[in-house]
Amino acid sequence: MRGIVFDGDGLVFTDALEVRPPTSGEVLVRMLASGICHSDLNVVDGSSPRVAPIVLGHEGAAEVIRGAADVTGFAPGDRVVIATITPCRACRACAAGRLSDCPSAFGTGERPFIYDGRATGRYANASTWAEEVVVKASQLFPIGDLAPAGASLLGCAVSTGYGNVRNVAQVQPGDTVAVIGIGGIGANVLQTARLEGASRIIAVDVNPSRRDIALRFGATDVIIADRDDDLVAAVRDLTGGGVDHAFECAGLIPTVEAAIAMTAPGGTAVLIGMPPRGARVSFDIDALFRGRRIVGSLNGACDPARDFPQMIEHAKAGRLNLDDQVTQVFAVADWAQAIAATRSGAVVRSILDFTS
Repeated sequence: MRGIVFDGDGLVFTDALEVRPPTSGEVLVRMLASGICHSDLNVVDGSSPRVAPIVLGHEGAAEVIRGAADVTGFAPGDRVVIATITPCRACRACAAGRLSDCPSAFGTGERPFIYDGRATGRYANASTWAEEVVVKASQLFPIGDLAPAGASLLGCAVSTGYGNVRNVAQVQPGDTVAVIGIGGIGANVLQTARLEGASRIIAVDVNPSRRDIALRFGATDVIIADRDDDLVAAVRDLTGGGVDHAFECAGLIPTVEAAIAMTAPGGTAVLIGMPPRGARVSFDIDALFRGRRIVGSLNGACDPARDFPQMIEHAKAGRLNLDDQVTQVFAVADWAQAIAATRSGAVVRSILDFTS
C-alpha cells in the first residue's frame, strides 16, 4: 500500500508499506483524507524527534475495512474520524480527568508497519499518511455525510482549538479573547470562542491574507502586525486593559511572551503553539500576582468520547466550519507539493486525498 515514511533523513513516498492485521479491540481502516500539521513537520525538522522509520500524520478521515472479532459497532464502509488520544481510563491521571497525562494517551512506541523490511513506527496513535492503518475502536467516531477532507481536521486542528477554549480556558459568554497565529488551530480557537459567546475576539497575525480567514471564523477585530509591533499595547488599547484569555498559536518566543503580557488580571494565557524543545521564555513575575494563569495542554485536554461527538454534531449543524479550513486538496502522490504549501504559510490546511 501507499504511504509516506520518515526514514531518519527525510520523507519517502512508497507503495510497498505493510501494516499488521487488527488484534483485540482494534479496527483496520482505509484512509480517505489526511491533513498536514506542523507537528508532523517538526518530526522531519528534528525539533520533535522520533525513532525512525515512522509513518507520520495524525489528522485523518477513513472508512472501516474490518474490526477484530471482539469489536462491535462498526461495519465495513463506515466513515469515521480518528482521534489521537488513547487513555487507559484506569490510572491516577485518568481518574482525575487529565486524560492527556495518561502514560498511554499518545501511544507506547508500537511499530505496526513494515517498510523496506524494517519494523516502522506509528505516530500519535494514528499515522494517517498511510493508505491503511490499525487503530483502537475507541479512537473512531462516525462522521456520517461530512466531507472527509474537512472532517479529517477534527483529529487535531479542530479538537485542539475547541478543547483549549472549552476545556482549558473555559471561555464564558461575554469574555474577551485574543488569538495569536491564525492557522489551522487559531481558526478553530476563533470559531469556538464565538460558539461559546465571547464578546470580543481579537485575531493577530503577520500575514495580511489571514484577515479574511479571521473574520470568517469569528474575529471581531483583526491586527495585522509587523514582527516588531507592540502587540500588547494594541490589544490593551482595544480592550481597555487586556483580554480575559490570550491563546498563543504561533509557537514563537516573542508571541508567547506577548500573550502572557496582554492577559488582564484574573485572565488566562493559553500556550498552544510549539516552540523548539528547550526553548525558554521570560515574563514579569508581577503578572502572576493578580490571579493570572499560564496554562498549556495537549490536544486541548480533550476527552475523545465526550468531545468528538460534540464537535461532529456542531459541524453537522453548521456551528463549526470545517470545509473552509481546507485550502487545497492534493493527490497523495503530490505529497511534496502539499508539504511545501504548508511550510509556505499560504494555506490554513493542505489535505492529502487518498482516494486519488
